Formats: sequence, structure tokens, C-alpha cells
Amino acid sequence: AIRFIRGAFIAADRYEEALAVHNRLAKEKYVDPDYIDGAVAMAMLDRGDEASALVAEGVKNYPDLTIESWTGTSDWGEADRAKAVAQMRKAGFPACSSPVVIAEGQIVFRLPECVQAKAVAP
Repeated sequence: AIRFIRGAFIAADRYEEALAVHNRLAKEKYVDPDYIDGAVAMAMLDRGDEASALVAEGVKNYPDLTIESWTGTSDWGEADRAKAVAQMRKAGFPACSSPVVIAEGQIVFRLPECVQAKAVAP
């Protein structure tokens, strides 16, 4: 229930409340959304150093945790995806997913900077 309440506060741009709820979670039980939501709430409150530390820990524990891997699925509406991308950028999450993650086919929305132009043969 805590994660749903936190998510609702983030969706409503109520980051102080989201962080207060987030801080009730036991850190040893964090899963990838906990790193995302915690870091986003911190970043949106201009607590960049704390957000960066949480991002680093999240990426260490979940190496494929990127903006693309989180927002690139078909589960998102356009406006919600755009908001999440902006929030995750501010928090400092890496943008691009690995080729292995891309090959799995789960990511249907790619960030422009992650799509590399194919080389044109002369």
C-alpha cells in the first residue's frame, strides 16, 4: 500500500508527502520502483545530492535501470511518459538501455538520443 500511496503523491506533484511515505519503506526491501520514486521525489525537491546517491545505488542493484527501461513500455500514456522521463532525467538516471534489454522487445518507446543512426554504406 505504501508504494501506491507514494505513487499517487508523485502523480499529484506532492513530493514532500511522497518522500515522507517513501521513507517509511525498509531500504533492504527496495525494488526498482523504490529507487525511482525516491530519487524523483528528492530531485523534484531540489535535493540533488540525495537523489544522485539513490540513483547510483539503484543502478548498482538493478544494472538495467534506465529511463528507457522504465518508461519505454507500452503501459504508459504519452503525457505520463513525458512527465516520468523529465522527472527521471532531473533525478539523474541513465537514459539509454543496453542492446540486450532492447533486443528483448519490451521497449517500444525509445528516447531520441538513444536511437543511433544506422551507418550508410558508400
